[in-house]
Amino acid sequence: MIDLALSFTSILTSVVVCNLLIMVLWLVLNSNQGIKYININFIMIFNILIMIRLFLPFEYSFTKNIAFKVVLPSNPLKEYYVDEILLLVWMTGFIFKSYQIVVLYYRLYNNIKRLPYCCSMEPILDKIGIKKKRFVNFKIVKTSELMTPAIFGLFHPTIIIPNNDYTQEELYYIFCHETEHYYQRDLWIKVILEFLCALYWWNPFSKVFRELVSKTIEMRIDSKIIGTMDERQRLEYLSCLLKVAKSHKKSINNLTVAFNGKKANLKQRFYHVLNYQITQKKRLIVVNSILAGIIIFLSLAITLEPYYIKPKDFLDIPVYKLLEKNNEFKQHRTE
Repeated sequence: MIDLALSFTSILTSVVVCNLLIMVLWLVLNSNQGIKYININFIMIFNILIMIRLFLPFEYSFTKNIAFKVVLPSNPLKEYYVDEILLLVWMTGFIFKSYQIVVLYYRLYNNIKRLPYCCSMEPILDKIGIKKKRFVNFKIVKTSELMTPAIFGLFHPTIIIPNNDYTQEELYYIFCHETEHYYQRDLWIKVILEFLCALYWWNPFSKVFRELVSKTIEMRIDSKIIGTMDERQRLEYLSCLLKVAKSHKKSINNLTVAFNGKKANLKQRFYHVLNYQITQKKRLIVVNSILAGIIIFLSLAITLEPYYIKPKDFLDIPVYKLLEKNNEFKQHRTE
């Protein structure tokens, strides 16, 4: 049985490792060459691995503690229950943020439930269901409060359509996009991500990570849809995306998945669609994902500890040893 222990240093190590990975992810997703040559499915798996690592900020029975003198200084407050106080503040913030998420989800659910049901668009959904050979009871509602199509609901999905004039072809592309979000379990990923951001409410990189995951989700859905399209259909899909973007004001919140996402990412999504190509075979994606998983696992095996000697241990250490340790520490600080 694997022993688990939560400490300030195990949390710090987890956050430092994941923040570095998030920076790498940011560089890839903000480069057209990065999204052109790196398979978007692998990037999505990489996102999920980071999420898993952030949910596991523990020390394990196989974890090795490394005393670090340069980056982590000695902690003179170690004997005053600072770890316990910080943990209490952290969990209080997490509970408060989680409560806000639950309340927001409940309010959104009630608001959507009151919207008028639109059954005239069901034949388009039936056409998509026949093509995919998957039939889900999607509910379609219309509203003037939202200016971009979106999907909401973990168990009973609802597609929300603005009161705009869309052609049958445009509705087909919109429904293909939104239903694909449901088939790929993106709504679950978004909800889990919200609780992860609530857990790390004090880490500014969590907001950056949220945006990167959302961007990856939209690009992955674009790839799924255009994979079977010819050039004419891709241009029609982009035309629909542009039309929605022009009327876009805001999405409901982070618990939904909108059709066009943020305008800042629209240009890069256009580039991705126009230059889409299958960059990696499935076998290579699996191999790369395994390697990324190994890196994440290895990060669990190391915890950085600040250099520290307990006062009661000074009596058990010869004087010359203390002098050696002091000189060694000064040498590291000067370097």
